[in-house]
Amino acid sequence: MFNAYRPLQAGETCLAPIIDFFQAAYSIQPSKELIFGLLEELHEKQLIRSVNQLQLEGFLTHGNETTLAFYTPEIVRQRIENLLEKKKSQTD
Repeated sequence: MFNAYRPLQAGETCLAPIIDFFQAAYSIQPSKELIFGLLEELHEKQLIRSVNQLQLEGFLTHGNETTLAFYTPEIVRQRIENLLEKKKSQTD
C-alpha cells in the first residue's frame, strides 16, 4: 500500500495516505492539512468517535492521555525542507 507514496517533498505532508483513504472510502476531501484539524473535522462529520494511540506508552500522561506538540503548516514545510537539504548535502 505505502509503495504508492514516495518520500515527502516540499509542500507535501505525511497525511496523504490518510486523506486518500477518506477520499476513497467516504468520497470526502478533508480540508485540513494538519492532524489537529483533520481529527476535528472527521469527528464533526461523525466519521470517527475517538482517537487512540499505538506504541506511545512512553508519552502518556494523566493515565491514558498524550499531548501532541502543536505545529503550523509552515513549521512542517520548513522541517521537511531542512531534512531534504541535509540529505542532499550528505550525498554531494
